[in-house]
Amino acid sequence: MNMTLQDLPSPRARLNANPQFSGRDGGHDLNYRTLQAMGVHLLGHFLGVEDGRARFAGDLAESVAFGDARYNEACDLIRKSAIARGLEVPEMPTPPPFTANPPASLDLGDFGAAIISSGFRPDYERWIRFPEAFDDMGFPIQRDGSSTVVPGLHFIGVHFQRRRSSATLLGVGEDAEVLASRMAGAGH
Repeated sequence: MNMTLQDLPSPRARLNANPQFSGRDGGHDLNYRTLQAMGVHLLGHFLGVEDGRARFAGDLAESVAFGDARYNEACDLIRKSAIARGLEVPEMPTPPPFTANPPASLDLGDFGAAIISSGFRPDYERWIRFPEAFDDMGFPIQRDGSSTVVPGLHFIGVHFQRRRSSATLLGVGEDAEVLASRMAGAGH
């Protein structure tokens, strides 16, 4: 969680999601396999609605494979970090095989509610009218939360604002302290 933007293979890698987990009942992952085991019906990405049927792509297995690759990358980072610090490498089991056989469409007449995860891309320009303050992916051009382009413009909770943890409860507090100190010192 201490990785910085400079540690990533490319700036686009910051669009990858952080691992999702919970501390409830001793802690556990929240991933496709967990959701599937809980009875959640997983589908490919949403293509549209036609004649009362929602249509989905056949890419669920690829989505899970992408997530598995990110998990393996995280495990490698944890292993390297533990070894470098002389710590015992924690057990990180290989994910079991995933069975993906989702339907290509569903009749919407049988639904009371649907949850669609659409991914995330920053969209600050919709409510901050300084387009020059954002990079080509929509992220603020900033240092420690303060815009380096627009004086007096500040941000908190931005993914990789200072580190990977910046957009999580683990890191936003420290980032807020850094930003508040910077703002207080600059008289903002």
